[in-house]
Amino acid sequence: MVRRVDIIIVGGGAIGSAAAWHLARSGEEVLLIEQTKSRSVSGLKLPIDTSLPAACVHSPLHAPYIFSGTDPLNLAMTREAIAAWAELEQESSTTLIEPIGAVLHGAIPDIDAIADRLPRYGVAAEILGAGEAVERWPGVRFDDRVLFTPAAGRINPAAAIDTFQRAAAAHTAELRFNSAVRHVRILSDDEVSVEVYPVDMEGHEAGEAEQVVARRAVFTVGAWTGKLLARLVELPTFSITGSLISVHREIVPGADWPTITHRPDKGNRRYRGWSGTVDTVSSDAGVALRLRNVGKTADPDRTNFRSDPSSRAELQRYARNWLPGVGSSAHEELRRVSLQTRDARSIVDRIGPIIVGAGLPEDEFSLAPALGRLLRDLISPDAGRNAPTRFMRAPARYSLKQRIREGAA
Repeated sequence: MVRRVDIIIVGGGAIGSAAAWHLARSGEEVLLIEQTKSRSVSGLKLPIDTSLPAACVHSPLHAPYIFSGTDPLNLAMTREAIAAWAELEQESSTTLIEPIGAVLHGAIPDIDAIADRLPRYGVAAEILGAGEAVERWPGVRFDDRVLFTPAAGRINPAAAIDTFQRAAAAHTAELRFNSAVRHVRILSDDEVSVEVYPVDMEGHEAGEAEQVVARRAVFTVGAWTGKLLARLVELPTFSITGSLISVHREIVPGADWPTITHRPDKGNRRYRGWSGTVDTVSSDAGVALRLRNVGKTADPDRTNFRSDPSSRAELQRYARNWLPGVGSSAHEELRRVSLQTRDARSIVDRIGPIIVGAGLPEDEFSLAPALGRLLRDLISPDAGRNAPTRFMRAPARYSLKQRIREGAA
């Protein structure tokens, strides 16, 4: 039996759930398919992808909610996202953003330009010296100059995704969990078919498939984008990277830290011992340190990120050298995988009846509602509404049209 819906969204992470919210509140018929459900790991509420090893998780306890960069489009989307988060909080009567401030320091050659541009987009910013920063936030060591944005802070990714989904459901979106899409077929430029399987907590099929035909299918499946769509459309070059997250319960008494993003200068001896950007996010549960870009793999279902003693040692050294206010030994260690394009830019594009949203940078979770709105616009009947050129992949669109004509899709 074939079920027909107008729009199906495959992947209930941040972007997919935000798109479902935007579409449902616009009156569209939406079915959101998500393979996983949230569960607890070591007392931390985190959304787990059950197709991964148990230690591979989507998000740390909290993620940095930051404003950085000088790119006008990024800043415009940041301004839009700020307004969208506020709308979601008001609509759901839920507080999601905790404005504890955010610090950016390290190898940032454009730090003055960032501080100059942010206020033009309604975001206050100031440059602090390292000594002044240490006085404000004891227990942390800083580089010579620090960018501080007091309106930024932290966000709980699991709570944010859950709130998007609940708000979408309140607008009549249908949410289906513990379900996976295995096969995708393009029937025409305005019709796509997917097979949806119920799955158990381990990601194994647990029932018969249902065929769902939709006018548009939105895919926000992160690292699984290539595995699901590579045979249908020409995709840009992806890399699947891991992140290591260590949670430290021991923290200097009275510490009231902002979120901290520290970028290393690989040519500087001062940064010897750690290779990638480190995010530090404190909460009542302790301090979470995330080391980005830990290893690479071609297959998200076969990751080897769990056994990486060198990355664990890097975070321990970082804690000793830059965070004397925390214990160097982690109480929990968590993993996650993410998808990145070669140019580190997100993909938001329509290719026939398929809309792809992928490659959300790890430091841009806060842009999810703006990217979800771009996905909504691509589904609009108005063909002139496209995402900014930066997010579009023209070769993929042409490839799909040719393959439809050839009957290969």
